[in-house]
Amino acid sequence: MNIADVITAVSVAIAALAFVVGVNAWRREFVGKRRIELAENVLALFYEAQDAILERAQLENVQIMKVKKKQKYLTMPMCI
Repeated sequence: MNIADVITAVSVAIAALAFVVGVNAWRREFVGKRRIELAENVLALFYEAQDAILERAQLENVQIMKVKKKQKYLTMPMCI
């Protein structure tokens, strides 16, 4: 075994270590990015649901007010 073989072996080991470290960093970044995307999607769906609930509640309030006005006019005494 000469010095060239040792240098080659050390170079290969360093390259393999750099590859493993790089892949692990990429994987952590990818998983983190995916979690952020998922959280954004969930948050957007919650806002859509909240808007739908509020819209429905407002519509129901309008309908209740119409019924109350109609009942008010129906129960008013007639003036002749």
